[in-house]
Amino acid sequence: MVDYESPTDTTEPQLLSPPDSAKLGILRPVLGPPITQIPAPYFWGKDFEAGAEFHYPVAKGYDIERELMGDGSLGVFEELGKEAVGFLERVLASSTMTTNTATTTQQQQLAPDMQAWRDEQLAAGRVLPAKGSGIGIASADILALFGAAEFPAPLTTNGTLFGSGVLNMLIGAFYYEHGYHRVFPDFEPLLRSAGKDARAMAAFAGPERRAAVEIGLRYIRAKVTLEEKHKASLAHLSARLDRRESMVLYLFESSILGPTMEANLRGWDKAAVMADWVFSTPATDVVDVGSDLVNSEVLKSLLNTADVAVPGLVSEPILRRVYDAMAHTCCRMFTHRWAEPGSRMDACLYHWHFVNNRHNFLRRAVLGYARSRRPPGYDQQQQQQQREADWGEAFDKNYHTTGFSRVLENACDGGEPCNQIRARLAAARTEEHRAQLELLWHVLVTRPTEYARAGVVSLACEEGIYQDVRVALAKTYALGLVDDLAFVIAHVSQHAWQVNRLYEAAMFGSFLDDGALRGRLDQTDQESIIRD
Repeated sequence: MVDYESPTDTTEPQLLSPPDSAKLGILRPVLGPPITQIPAPYFWGKDFEAGAEFHYPVAKGYDIERELMGDGSLGVFEELGKEAVGFLERVLASSTMTTNTATTTQQQQLAPDMQAWRDEQLAAGRVLPAKGSGIGIASADILALFGAAEFPAPLTTNGTLFGSGVLNMLIGAFYYEHGYHRVFPDFEPLLRSAGKDARAMAAFAGPERRAAVEIGLRYIRAKVTLEEKHKASLAHLSARLDRRESMVLYLFESSILGPTMEANLRGWDKAAVMADWVFSTPATDVVDVGSDLVNSEVLKSLLNTADVAVPGLVSEPILRRVYDAMAHTCCRMFTHRWAEPGSRMDACLYHWHFVNNRHNFLRRAVLGYARSRRPPGYDQQQQQQQREADWGEAFDKNYHTTGFSRVLENACDGGEPCNQIRARLAAARTEEHRAQLELLWHVLVTRPTEYARAGVVSLACEEGIYQDVRVALAKTYALGLVDDLAFVIAHVSQHAWQVNRLYEAAMFGSFLDDGALRGRLDQTDQESIIRD
């Protein structure tokens, strides 16, 4: 663990004042050679810190995001934040109205075929247990690998360590929505302290990051208050949004605007940044579609699409169409743009679903695998046709799927492992590094896919994989393989969406939910911490 020295100068830092690397004791892990020539000066880029000029790539497309994000300044975030709260107020207020407005809510139910399958599975005892609290504390060996044994309690949960810990950025608003402020007495003081930390404020874009976090917190706090006010009338309802509303709301639903602001100020393509942060909402929601159908949450991205929200019917063909549209929108991010900050953030969500003591990803996947398009006998050639589209191409202005997509350029061969992962392993600097990356792929992809395909529920197998994933991620990080970690988890995510389709399996498995959240908000309010 690096021992940092706090800055001695405590005067108020100027906006955009670059950090003094020597004074801050910047951590410099060993970076493996990238498989493509994409430099990544986002986390610990020595060239960036040394003042070398870096030309950030401008992504193709993302026209609507480019218009919405503008110059990516705090002023833009302020205006979009006001829009988001306004949308939310209208959506939740409409839950008690009978008139039909442009932004309103819609009752939703399962189509007969889906309801029959659900009833059959539940009768056979294939029931998804209630979601966990998401506040399980990481084991001692994991805390030791991260050097986090003395961290404050809110920072030692599996959800925090493998979300913000791996991302290595401040994302406090996210955990506010998940109820950390109710469970950890020191959570709010910790947020206030972090907002004024002298070392962090002296870092690049430190003041702007914290201002963006505060804008995001205002939205989340407004959302929590409004949901509490209206929750009695929200069960079985989903918001009806247009495309613009979905993009603005999902940007703020990400709850991690600090890194968004830093990415903008460092010079990353602002349109691509927005696209990536918007996608973080469906990347979170996809494993909760069935669970969300009956709770009192109204912003649930797959169910908000006009395909579902207008008829109010959730059928298998509609779910597949919406799933595919979402899968297409993240494709270039996880492949062509894997080194960018948004990809690093979204790629964390796959393993986060495993280890956060909340979503029980493997149980969802094993219960839903037979309905995914990757059961035994699947068409291998079809699976290799990975496809991509922008949000504005995949959805029309009414937030209805268009069916448009194009074949992904330079896609992997879909193997297990695929040609691009094999090339990454071959490029490892040492045998120890190669073996660690191979293990990382094995615990994130091979074992989960084998478990889901077998179709036999085993709590011991699930818990074993979850803990092995935690250890593998922590060891890879501890070895300093930052670029390798970013590349592998991004490609793991691409496979989960379009190759092995574990995300699709988990989506269908979520419809076997036990109904524990029926008519309730999906938030933690318990007063005790569950230790792993």
